[in-house]
Formats: sequence, C-alpha cells, structure tokens
Amino acid sequence: MEERFGAREFKWLDYQDLGTAEEIEDLLRALRRKKGFGLFFVQCSPAQGERLIKTIRERFPKKRLVEIELNSQSETLYRELLEHYQGEGLDVACIIGVEQALYDYEDTKRLAGWSSQEMYNYSWKGVPPLLSHLNRQRETFEANLPIVLIFLVPSFVIDYFIQRAPDFFDWRSGFFKFVENSDKLKNACEELVDKDYEEYLALTSNERIKRIVNIRDKILQLDSSDWEQTSKLLREQGRLFEINGDYGFALDCFERAVIVNSNNYKAWNNKGSLLYDLGRYKEMIENCDRALEIKPDDVYNWNGRGIALENLRRYEEALTSYERAVEIQPDYHYAWRNRGNVLRNLERYEEALESYEHALRIEPEDVHDWNWRGVVLENLERYEEALASYEHALEIQPVYYAWRNRGDVLRKLERNEEALESYERALEIEPEDVHDWNWRGIALENLERYEEALTSYKRAVEIQPDYHYAWRNRGNVLRNLERYEEALTSYERSLEIEPEDVHDWNWRGFVLYNLQRYEEALASYERAVEIQPDYHYAWRNRGNVLRNLERYEEALTSYERSLEIEANYHYAWIDKGYSLLRMGQHQEAFENLQKALDISRDKAEFLYYKACFSTILGKSDRALDFLEQSIQLNPAYKEDAKEDSDFDALRDNPKFKAIVNNEINKQSLIRKVIDWAGFVFKRSLMS
Repeated sequence: MEERFGAREFKWLDYQDLGTAEEIEDLLRALRRKKGFGLFFVQCSPAQGERLIKTIRERFPKKRLVEIELNSQSETLYRELLEHYQGEGLDVACIIGVEQALYDYEDTKRLAGWSSQEMYNYSWKGVPPLLSHLNRQRETFEANLPIVLIFLVPSFVIDYFIQRAPDFFDWRSGFFKFVENSDKLKNACEELVDKDYEEYLALTSNERIKRIVNIRDKILQLDSSDWEQTSKLLREQGRLFEINGDYGFALDCFERAVIVNSNNYKAWNNKGSLLYDLGRYKEMIENCDRALEIKPDDVYNWNGRGIALENLRRYEEALTSYERAVEIQPDYHYAWRNRGNVLRNLERYEEALESYEHALRIEPEDVHDWNWRGVVLENLERYEEALASYEHALEIQPVYYAWRNRGDVLRKLERNEEALESYERALEIEPEDVHDWNWRGIALENLERYEEALTSYKRAVEIQPDYHYAWRNRGNVLRNLERYEEALTSYERSLEIEPEDVHDWNWRGFVLYNLQRYEEALASYERAVEIQPDYHYAWRNRGNVLRNLERYEEALTSYERSLEIEANYHYAWIDKGYSLLRMGQHQEAFENLQKALDISRDKAEFLYYKACFSTILGKSDRALDFLEQSIQLNPAYKEDAKEDSDFDALRDNPKFKAIVNNEINKQSLIRKVIDWAGFVFKRSLMS
C-alpha cells in the first residue's frame, strides 16, 4: 500500500505559511515517487532543516535515513556516503552544514552582502574543494549510489552551487525553498539587531560570517515593503563586517541601510565612524551633516564633525562644531577635550588649557586629558606644572605616550638622566615605537653618550626606515663625533625621504663645509633658503662659506639677510664682524661685536672674539690680554683657543702657550694671593 501524506505532518505545517506547506508537500511527494538516484536541494534555516528531517523520518519510517553533518574541514562526500551504503544500508541522506565548509572563502562575504545582480557580474575564480569534488563525482554518485541525496542549506549556499558547481546543481531532481511565517520571521529579525559590540568582538571570524549569512537569509525573506527592518538588518551586517576587518563590505552595507531608510540614524552614525577609520574625512563631514538633519542636537555627530574638520586642518570650523556640542551637552567631556586639541593646534594654549581643565572637572581620572594638559603647559613653558600633569596621568594609567612626554619636559629642564629613564619606561610598553627610540637618542646625545645615542637612532631606522627625524639626528651625533662623511650619508638619506626639509639641507651644508667641500656646502645652504627664504640659520651659514671662499661682499649680504629675519641672532653679528674685518672696516667690525654682546650679555664670549679680531689685525698683546680675561671668566675658552685657526699666528708665542696651558692663570692667582697678603699685612700695621 502506498505511503500517504498524513495528519501528523500537518501539525508541523500549522506553524508555516501556506506557501511553505505547499513546498513541503511537494518535497514529500517527490521523495515518494523518486526511484534510483535523486538529488534535491532545500533552502531553509537550520531549525527548519531539523524539523524537515524529523518529518521525513515519520512519513517514511521504513526508509533508512542518515544525517551527515559537514564541517569547515570537509572536502569530500562520496566516500562517506559509500561507506554508509555498503555498511548498514542507505535510502535517504540528508546533508547539513555545507555552509561550514564555505565560510573561510572570501566569496562567502560577497554572497552575504551583494545583490543577485552584483553576484552575476562578479568574476568567479577558483572552486572550494567540496564543490569541486561534487562537480567531478556526479556521475559516480549516480552509478554507485541509488539513493536520495538531500542538501539542506541556507540561501547563500544555493548561490554558491549556482556559481561554483553549476554542473552538479543543474543535475538536481528538485529545488525547494522554505520561508518562515511572518511572526516568526519578525521575531527572528528583532533578535538579530542592536547586539552589543562586545558580543560581536567575542565571536570568531567564521562565527561572524555565519551571522552575516543568517541576516542575509532574513533580508531575502522580508517583504520588499518592510524597508525599516531591512535597513536595520543591513546595518547589523555592516557592524559584523567592520569588526571582522572587512571595511569595504561594511561600508557597502551601511550605505545600503541609509538608501533603504534614509532616517536610519544609527546607520548614519556607523557609516560616519567607519569613514573616519578609513581617513575619508570629507565624506565623513557630509555624513555627519546628513545625520544632524535627522537629529540636530546630537552631540556625537557634532563632535565627529569637528574631528573630521580637524583632520582636514579646518580648525576654526572644527572649533565651532565642538562648541556646538558642549553648548548642547555641557558635560560632554570628549568635546571639551577635542576643543582643547584644536585650540592647541591653533597655538591658543591658554584657552586649550582651560578646555582640558573643564574636561577634567567632568572626568577627573581621564589619562588623555591629563596628558594633553601637560602638553599645553609645556608649550606655555610651565615645565614643572607640565611634569606634574604627566606624572598624574601615569598614576592613573602608565601609558607609553605620557612616559614619552614626561621625558620631553625633563629634557627641557636639562634633567637628561631622568628623561632617559622616562623614554626607556615608554619603550618597555611599546618596544617598537620609533619616536621613543629617537627621543632616547637625543637624551643620550645631551648626556654626551654619543655611541649609545647612535645605537638608539639605528634602532629607530631599523623599525621604520623612512623615519627621517632619526636619520637627521643620527647625522647630528656623527657630526658631533666629527665623523663627517658618515654624517653626510645620514643627512642625504633623510633628504631622500623628505626632500624639502630645510634643516637637513642646512646640516648637510655644515658637514660639507667641515669636509672643505665649500661649493657643495654653498649649494646646500642655497637650497635651504630657496625652500624657506626666512630661514636665518642657513643665511648665516651661507655667509660663513662665502667668507671662507673670500667672497666677502656676498658674505656680508648673507649675514645682513639673516639679521633682517632675526635681529637678535648674535652669532650673525659676530660673523658679519669677521667679514667687515677682512674687508678692512675694522671699526665697524668691533661695533658688530659690541652688538652681539648687547644681545648675549656674555662678557667672556665678547672678550674671546675681541682676542680673535685683534689677532687677525696683528695686535698680539691686546689679543693675549683679551684671551686671558676671557678664559678667567669662562675656562672652556682655553680648549677653544687651542683649536681655533684665528690664533694660528700666536701658536709659538710663549704667553699664548702659558695661557692655554693654564700657567698664566696660576701665576696670576699667585700674584693675587701675594698682593692680598701684603694688603692684609699693611692693614694690620695701621691698626
């Protein structure tokens, strides 16, 4: 007697819509009629699949049914089915979990987020091993397995079969598509949206893709008029893609969400946030403006708009956005902090300080605000207060950037040992931070630990070979070690990275000058002032190389240009005096030297250069008197005099030798002691 479709099945079908009931009836009828090998595809959810398998077992109790679950490692199916068939026997095989073998493939993401038209336009390359196996073995299935094979899969797997295993799919005996009834579908959709970020973060990549695929299935089942729910689901797909690092797919989902429902405010927010992460600031501003049309008093978008404008260096507009945010919500401390940041960029440090302190009144334990407060105090040269601010930040949370900034302010306070310790603490937290390796090198350089400084700069450029500051600083320390050829290589490497850096052109000129490659040095300084015409250091150095080439008129013009830019640059006054001296304008030369003294107030320096000038003029006695007085005020000039070519004419002078070897100073001291003893003796006789 023929098995008939009975009442027990209708109990299950009561929960389905009429269309699904008809699909199930058609499937059961097809199973009853099929003889020999049969291939059926059923598009359904996992829950529907379980219930369908149960129904088949109940409807056909005499048929030997096996349920085979595939996983991410599955690449074959024929051998598994053959073992069952040859063993306990087999009539019906229900295959579930095909999707698990496909989640690792990039195309799964595309299928999850793309429309049908986009899928057909996509260039499909390569076939997952499982589908390739099915394509190759289809005749073998039919020849050796006279069974019914049912694939219970979600919709994206059907798309995969169509695109990647068309021969196998076209061979099917039937395709059935089940949908959930409207109430169940609505509840299922609600359960999928507005999930916590932390929940998504805890999922594996494949688990996220699985959810994305599930959401797509729900979207396909929704009525086209349910645009609000569709938009919510598209937003949720975007969130999952974003957390998975698939930013292109995420942005596509957010854009579809706002196209479907332009009032989906949350989707606008997600899109704006992603545009920020992608550095697409102009689009982010447009996005924020669109969101603010929907919700004008939303501080989140006023703040986000300010951040985008700030990144585009449109600081005044950014400031307006932040001020609108704090006007709406005065206790929104992020906007107060960002307002401080933009005021800092505008060098309005006092106002920036006020903004950070306002933020700290709202969030007293915010490490970022304490750090930025320190930065503006440092810019205001209130170093002790800045140091206290960084140290408070570190008490809250020992973040590497606060250690670095603490090191910077200690370096400015000339507490280089402590600065070094601070940079090393930063590097314990972030060992690959090139900035900290660079600043560590500077602290070591200040401590005259040059070889260690070189090692630090070397580490910086190993981590980031295009970090031009470290190349420049490496050049600086090599210059201090008088290793000029190596220093030149370092500056030129820096200039390959930043060809318009005036400091590197200036220092390149300096080492070329020391290598007596004067014409090349001149070209280097001229490139510096071409890039930055008001760079007074390069104008002065250009003058020095011209003076060395005995082109005194040109040198004089160069010094005067430097002094036009910075009238208090006392070294330029000294060097101008040298040129005037060589040009025979002796009085003017000493007048320039006096102007340098008026600026620097360094009497020892003034006397030293008077000694130099007097030597050049052949006035040896005066020169030696000035030199002796200079060294008495600042003994460091003794070593300078030993190397200074200005004193070459005095090298064999006994008094010069005595001065630079400290003999005159000793004799002078003895004379002073004797004179003082005589004076005391005379006073004692008078009393």
